[in-house]
Amino acid sequence: MDPYFDAEDVTTVSKSASPSSKHFFLATTISIAVIALVFVSIELIGIFYAIDLLDVYVPEQREFQGNVNIFDIMEHLQEFEKIAQNFQSSRAMDLGYNASVSYVVSQLSQYPDYFPPDSITQQVFPVVQVENLEQPQFNQLSPSVVDYEYEIDFQSISYSGSGDITANMIFVGAGCTTNDYNSTTFTSGDIALALYTSDCSTSERAQMSMQMQAGGLLIYNDEEGLFSSSAKNPVTFPVFALSHEVGTELMHLQTTGNVVSLRLFSSTQEVTSNTINIIVDTPGGDDTNVIVSGSHLDSVPAGPGINDNGSGSAANLEIALQFARNNVNPTNKVRFAWWAAEELGLKGSTYYLDNLSQTQPTEVKNIAANVNYDMLGSPNFVRGIYNGSEAQENIRPGCEAITQLYKDFFIQYGIAYSLTPFTGRSDYGPFLDYDIPAGGLFSGAEVKKTSAERTTFGGISNASYDTCYHQSCDTVANINREALDQMAKAAASVVYSLAMDSDLRSFLQTVKVQ
Repeated sequence: MDPYFDAEDVTTVSKSASPSSKHFFLATTISIAVIALVFVSIELIGIFYAIDLLDVYVPEQREFQGNVNIFDIMEHLQEFEKIAQNFQSSRAMDLGYNASVSYVVSQLSQYPDYFPPDSITQQVFPVVQVENLEQPQFNQLSPSVVDYEYEIDFQSISYSGSGDITANMIFVGAGCTTNDYNSTTFTSGDIALALYTSDCSTSERAQMSMQMQAGGLLIYNDEEGLFSSSAKNPVTFPVFALSHEVGTELMHLQTTGNVVSLRLFSSTQEVTSNTINIIVDTPGGDDTNVIVSGSHLDSVPAGPGINDNGSGSAANLEIALQFARNNVNPTNKVRFAWWAAEELGLKGSTYYLDNLSQTQPTEVKNIAANVNYDMLGSPNFVRGIYNGSEAQENIRPGCEAITQLYKDFFIQYGIAYSLTPFTGRSDYGPFLDYDIPAGGLFSGAEVKKTSAERTTFGGISNASYDTCYHQSCDTVANINREALDQMAKAAASVVYSLAMDSDLRSFLQTVKVQ
């Protein structure tokens, strides 16, 4: 037993100890306490210094991004799915889209002090579409006679033209370039069969087939089932999307020496109808340094579009609501936008910028940056960051700076990411066209995951990132919640960072990717 402590209570000084012993004990205790305090202070200084060096984000930002959680986002997605169920399982422009608009507006309207009713803009604009006057027909005439079934074996793509075409079919690979056609026996008037790949868009394939004077165009996906797509603008002949099974069968028939003769029939007309962008600004922030945080709200007609793009729209909505709930007063104004008719060819974002350019040209110059969230919860996901280094030279530094913010977020938390092509395929494209720096996140669509990506992100190699892309199975059950949660937090972090940057223009012009 230590002589300075009573056997009955080791925390009490012994009553029999001498005064000198008591003084010695007190001095020793004080000395130990001082030494301990010094060590603790040194340790705390080291910890705070390390945090200062390594932590890119201020505590308020961490708290903000943490408040953007998967539970609230999934509630939004469940509401989107309920809407689709009431509109033929779709939230497309002429189906459940307007109800989706009403839901987003109702959520924003819960915070009238932050988003006053007159600040929530519903921008109405016309969209030209092509509708079928009669049910399209698709028949194989040789080497066998087959009548294909509409909406099971094939369907029209948006903006398909009219025609009653009988011609030989030639497989042209991806169908993206003149070389794809010229390397085959394709001649003017033939029907082109193309495999949908990420090398180009459906609209680019349609334009190429018109340039090569095709009689018609068939596109099939490298996944089971039908897919839905758009040519963006009217085409002069029938363009059909085929099921993977039918497309593969026809490709094998033609490439193994058979003469494949087909008939395509389509009778269409152009119709104009209105649709709606939703736009709302934060009440505070420099309105000459506007950050547009956008996502498209529509789905394709073939499905409810819960990943494409309910996931991005729900994340964008939850970020906006967190700005309101926390009464965030940003340094730079944030403009939240939910775009219409993206699936018809980026119509909503294009109209917004074109209209702004014509009516308030200085307002276009006031947009400092755009961030875009389109598909954040793919089931076989990658954590893709748009590669700003691929942007045009005059805005490349700004795009690279935005890319770096996303990279910083994932690096900070030890989460794997990859860079994804910056092709203008989603609603950031029109912003690039207006020389506005842009960036964003993308968890993958129809392209297949590589074995290297399987090693990095898990999942299944040689399978699409989203096997339900543009299909009826793109429901809440299609969402990878872990991916969506991480991507939404990254999105929130970057929106907040840009909103709070005190020298945003310099940041976008000078910061380079490390």
